[in-house]
Amino acid sequence: MRLIKENIVWYDLYPSTDEEIDFLGKSFELNSSLIEELKNQSPRQKIEKHQDFIFLVIRFPIYNESKKTCTPVEINFLIKEKEVATIRYENCQPIDEFFKNAEELEGFKKKYFDQTTAEFLNGLFGHLFSYANRELAHIDKEVNLITDKIFKGKEKEMIKQLSVAKRDILDFRRIMKPIQGLLKSLAGLNQELYQENKSSLFDQIYGLYLDTIDLAENQKDTIDSLEATNSSLLSSKLDEVTKILSWLAFLLAPFTIIGTLFQINTQFTPIIGKPADWYIITGITLVCSFGLYLIMKKKNWL
Repeated sequence: MRLIKENIVWYDLYPSTDEEIDFLGKSFELNSSLIEELKNQSPRQKIEKHQDFIFLVIRFPIYNESKKTCTPVEINFLIKEKEVATIRYENCQPIDEFFKNAEELEGFKKKYFDQTTAEFLNGLFGHLFSYANRELAHIDKEVNLITDKIFKGKEKEMIKQLSVAKRDILDFRRIMKPIQGLLKSLAGLNQELYQENKSSLFDQIYGLYLDTIDLAENQKDTIDSLEATNSSLLSSKLDEVTKILSWLAFLLAPFTIIGTLFQINTQFTPIIGKPADWYIITGITLVCSFGLYLIMKKKNWL
């Protein structure tokens, strides 16, 4: 357990032990069922108002390098006016960054640890959403690369990259969407927790969330449009290839038909055996093919 103690106290548990959870149980006066719940990951995200603290469970999107997409990392919050605890079961880089800043930067401490946990939460959630925007910037870079390659004739190669980028942004949105309701509830409960009205700070948190989710929605729309454009260009290329193959099949049809007719084993086959018979048959075939070409041209089939 890591601890920062100023005007407010922040307990950060990762990885948490049963002894540390029991210690928090005494500090926050938790009931036995909540203590047991904190020892394992929660089945769902939620917010609960207890007598003098708020229990909040959120899942935040963190990019997983091995899976090449965002995965949910659960963060449990115990929030009092002057005390706050974060309990995690997986590593969470933005929280580690925030803790390091709090340890090393004096001005940072004064800004977020000198009044109440409302200022702390404003700073921590701001850092979480800033980290999320960095993840979206990574997706945006991938989208720009895909856009460039699509219009350079690499539509087929982009099918997989588009699918990977789409999965990434869909996973991000799927994890972020439920946070909206939790932040609304948290903003509504703040007056029951703090002596002063801290609504403006929680409104800022909600505003940062909306900015992040709007950016994610824009990226999803962009990827959907790119996928449709890529499919259209690929389909157009396939149509051209199919059209060329169809032309060849039509134009070569006389060669196939006439060649087959003269291969029939009969007692009498015209032209065969006469002087220049090969040239005569070839000439007939070419004339038929050219005639077929003129008919198709006149009908605007070519």
